[in-house]
This record gives sequence, C-alpha cells and structure tokens, in this order.
Amino acid sequence: MKYPLNEQQAKAVAEFDTDLLVTAGAGTGKTSVLTNKYLRLLEERRANVGEIVAITFTKKAAAEMRGRMFDSFGFAIGSPLTIVIVLG
Repeated sequence: MKYPLNEQQAKAVAEFDTDLLVTAGAGTGKTSVLTNKYLRLLEERRANVGEIVAITFTKKAAAEMRGRMFDSFGFAIGSPLTIVIVLG
C-alpha cells in the first residue's frame, strides 16, 4: 500500500465484493482510502484506468488524488483518469 491506513481503512481498501462509500469527518483519511483503493484496483489488474471513477466533494481532495496517482503510476494530466468533484 502506498499510503498508511488504519485497520478500518485497510479493510475498506481490501473489500471487492461490494461498492464502496467512504463517509467520515474532515482529516480522517477518506482521500487516502480512495487513493489506495484506486491503486489496488490497478495494481491487481481488477480494472483499467478508464473503468474507475472516483468521486470527491472538494477540489483539494481531487488534486491530492491526482497527485498521488501521478506519483504512483506516472499518469499524465491528459490520461483518462476520472475524478469527479461534486460541489454543493
């Protein structure tokens, strides 16, 4: 795993039998969970980049996720990496 997780977060990343909804307060590691999940899907070849959509609610989290993806796999900004920001 690229980014450290606690026990509950690690369970969420390892779970592939159901869809994943991560809800928690600010600063609790939601972005780390989503990033690790994304990376694990790719590393284990369970999905291709274009088959995954990560949804976040802040521009900061989206930028952090993009940065981590780039650091881990060298994705260029033009890659079909889909991170959706939902603004309320």
